[in-house]
Amino acid sequence: MFGIIPRSQLIPLEIEGIKRAWDFIVKKKSHGRIPFTTAFLKKVHKIGFGWIFPEFGGKFRAIEVRVSKHVPPKSYLVPQLMEGLMRDLKVRFHHLPKIDSAPSY
Repeated sequence: MFGIIPRSQLIPLEIEGIKRAWDFIVKKKSHGRIPFTTAFLKKVHKIGFGWIFPEFGGKFRAIEVRVSKHVPPKSYLVPQLMEGLMRDLKVRFHHLPKIDSAPSY
């Protein structure tokens, strides 16, 4: 949508995207529990960044990338890795103490 722009111009757009995603999550939370699913995560990403990157917002990457010396997982592994992450988070959050039972200091 914006074409190739310098990083200095992209950063404010990304900040706006984060705000949009955060507002969506806060609104969703006010209506009940937030689902820990890859579908929900992709929806948050689409709301936050789909207006900047319409071809990529809300989708897992389908290309191979390299970040400096780091080589992320192959694109075809991303969906199952994200499913595993969401399952792991569900278990971890289940074992967190309830906010009401948190100790007062």
